[in-house]
Amino acid sequence: MSLRLLLVLFLVISAAFLIHTHFFVGVEEESADYNNTCGHQKVMTVVGNSMEPLIPSGTAVNVILGYYSCHEVMRSDIVVISFKTVDKPIIKKVVGLPGDEVSFKGNKLLINQKIVRNSEGKAYDISHNSYILLSKPLNSGRIPPNKYLVLGDNTNPDVLDSRSFGYVEREQIVGKVIYK
Repeated sequence: MSLRLLLVLFLVISAAFLIHTHFFVGVEEESADYNNTCGHQKVMTVVGNSMEPLIPSGTAVNVILGYYSCHEVMRSDIVVISFKTVDKPIIKKVVGLPGDEVSFKGNKLLINQKIVRNSEGKAYDISHNSYILLSKPLNSGRIPPNKYLVLGDNTNPDVLDSRSFGYVEREQIVGKVIYK
């Protein structure tokens, strides 16, 4: 082969590689229904048992960080929550929205007069401390504006969720978990 032919071949291969990496690599990682103007997708691993049995510890989940800059937080969304005082974000399920009625029946939590249950239909146990924590900020028994009640799927009262840290602010909800 002549030197000229080798040079042309090298340039063609280099151009093909640059076109492929510049235009196609990022697209292959996005899902078809994903709008990249509302955040970016990231894979995170669930650590701990607070989302069990729905999402076992060690499960890799897709997260769209920034999703809620373009969408409303909905009941049953699985969300990523960030705290200024904690290094790692946590994953929880939204069970109470601003304006929802919160009440208690014995040691059970009710939202809009319905007992809150996990993915297996088990009711959440509410300790005396959780009762005080969740009752105190309520205005006429309703969740205040811009606040959400989030729970793990584990019904044990010792799980780290709104039963132990109270309601979360809208700004603390930083992403949506896509899990099937």
